[in-house]
Amino acid sequence: MDRAEDVPADYAAGWTAFASLNLVRSDPAGTAEIMFRMVTDGDRKKVHYYSGPDGEAILRVKQLLGQDWYFEELSARNRGQASPLWTAVMPTPVAAPAG
Repeated sequence: MDRAEDVPADYAAGWTAFASLNLVRSDPAGTAEIMFRMVTDGDRKKVHYYSGPDGEAILRVKQLLGQDWYFEELSARNRGQASPLWTAVMPTPVAAPAG
């Protein structure tokens, strides 16, 4: 996710904290493949398609621990308060490739 230019100073600290938690990046070719599947698989009921290093983990976690737990924990993680279980089951963030 890119940040707009000229962001008000009041938002800088929050953006920096959020961005530091979101280091897991998708390969653009992999994301394009998922997007192609979205429009060609004929499944009109499916609303979520995941790509990237955490794509498989998200599906497994939702199946095992429930969607409510996932979204509560994602919110906690975004506040810098990830539980030990979240840390154990979700991929460790890695720095985005340069360039």
